[in-house]
Amino acid sequence: MLIERNEKDLLSQVVQFLQLIGGGTDASQITRLTGGRTSSVFLAKPPGRLVSLVVKISQIGEYTPLFDNRPLDEWRILTELSPSGLAPMPVGRLSLANGQHLLGYQFFQGSMGARTPNALATLLKKIHTHDVRFALPSRPTAPENLMAQADSLGASGLPSQIAKLRPSVSQAPPLTELTLVHRDPIASNIVSDACDVPLLIDWQCPARGDPLEDIAHATSPAMAHVYGSPRPFSSYEVLIHYGSNKLMERALHLLPIYRWRMVCYCAWQVTRGNQIYQKGMEMEAEALERLNSH
Repeated sequence: MLIERNEKDLLSQVVQFLQLIGGGTDASQITRLTGGRTSSVFLAKPPGRLVSLVVKISQIGEYTPLFDNRPLDEWRILTELSPSGLAPMPVGRLSLANGQHLLGYQFFQGSMGARTPNALATLLKKIHTHDVRFALPSRPTAPENLMAQADSLGASGLPSQIAKLRPSVSQAPPLTELTLVHRDPIASNIVSDACDVPLLIDWQCPARGDPLEDIAHATSPAMAHVYGSPRPFSSYEVLIHYGSNKLMERALHLLPIYRWRMVCYCAWQVTRGNQIYQKGMEMEAEALERLNSH
């Protein structure tokens, strides 16, 4: 069973997948959702089900240097976190011989993003304090490793006015324990219900790492621009509600580096023809410059 890269065949695969998991429907009840860049995402309304289903089609091996794509870990995370209301309920998955992976989960009705900095901070803190029961890859957390990662994205090719913003590396208070991190908790990956209770979707690259990485990405102007999200909250506003003095102290050293890494990532995307990242790079650079001026 092969999945071709065109709409008709993708819809056919979604229909077959829904039939396999007992949620049979036809293509007329399936619509494509916007936002996915390394996956194709569809919304289905199977007859007889009270809740619509999201079907995500991923290709193993399609990822970027900053955001990998591990469908099996996404399934495991949804299975573990959904009972706590931190992620949607999974309903089925299918791995194909050609490297394709289909994942189905219950659609969560709500609005995009967390409505307040406190709601965002509370959600992230619940994620970061969850004890995951299976192995996940570890992400770099030391300043020198983060800078090396940024440089590997091609920082030397940045415009001179942006390249001069490159932050210096200083010793941050050590991170005593790696925690579960989503790594892409931007507003378009957060859904809030009518009571302002949010959950996270798109768990394609979970890891053990630094909670500050989630806060940096959640408040990234570049990511908000690229994904058409509302203007993000201030990182320090979220940190205040998060309520960790140790994390706040680390942010003074590391937040400029996370901003710089995102600048370099945007530049990497631009060199590959993704021009929407040009404005994102400029917006992230402006946020970095504001940090450097304080």
